[in-house]
Amino acid sequence: NSSSQNLNSKSSQQNTQILLGDQITRVRLSPEFGKNQHLPIGNELREKLKKVLHSFNAPVRYAFAYGSGVFPQKGYEGKPMLDFIFAVNHPQHWHSLNIKQNRNHYSFMGTLGSGAVSILQENVGASVYFNTHVKMDGMLIKYGVVSIDSLCKDLLNWENLYVAGRMHKPIIILRDDARVRLAQQVNLANSLRAALLLLPKDFTNEQLYITIAAMSYKGDFRRYLGENPNKIKNIVSKQMDSFDLLYADLIKGLPNVSFASDYRLQQDDNPRTHAKMIQDLPRFLRHKVREEHKMQLIRSGRPWISGEK
Repeated sequence: NSSSQNLNSKSSQQNTQILLGDQITRVRLSPEFGKNQHLPIGNELREKLKKVLHSFNAPVRYAFAYGSGVFPQKGYEGKPMLDFIFAVNHPQHWHSLNIKQNRNHYSFMGTLGSGAVSILQENVGASVYFNTHVKMDGMLIKYGVVSIDSLCKDLLNWENLYVAGRMHKPIIILRDDARVRLAQQVNLANSLRAALLLLPKDFTNEQLYITIAAMSYKGDFRRYLGENPNKIKNIVSKQMDSFDLLYADLIKGLPNVSFASDYRLQQDDNPRTHAKMIQDLPRFLRHKVREEHKMQLIRSGRPWISGEK
């Protein structure tokens, strides 16, 4: 990935495996790789979030907190719920342990056992099982459980863009994992590419982040871009510094976009450049773009060439 940080470093490195296409690839990650993903947060809030994570006996491999309970949003009133995502190795085993410890977190599904919960998680919706409106130490929380494999596939391929979409926006990582860190860097770079395809030649960094947030908000940017833009702008306006930390280095790594000033950017709008960016999009989105292009050609009476990209 041309916009990702260099994987090689003279300092100590960390081995990890990741599924790229149909191949398992082993890479060595520098400790500096993905440092843009670790956003600053106040010590008091960080300790509160970690306290929630540490209260679970079942092992969590990767965890993050997100939403208005973590990042203030303009115009939001009231005490928001704290939102978490836990990525685990074996969902059925995880739910078995968690049902024993926290049966009250589950709806009636808990009475059916961990097998039923994990089947529902893996086969319905976005492969995430949520326990919501959970009271813990005077806090109201919601936590979603996803398998580490499903999470990485979504980050790389945008199979449903549910958790991957939430990870386009600022999150607070509470437990890191090298495999997820690499997949997340690809996810961020792809969200940047997709947003650039929707933007004109000249734009501001705020316009870029609003486009990214809108694209990820419902997992389908084509349906959401025209809906309630103030809500998305309110999210971005309070988190500009965090968006900058996430994306600034990735922007500098792309050859077709550059900063014209501190807040204004310019991209190469040559059709060949756009075509190359489309080829670099995640597999599921690339397929949708290709099918849409095919339908437009058919509607206009032009021939569709099978091998066309």
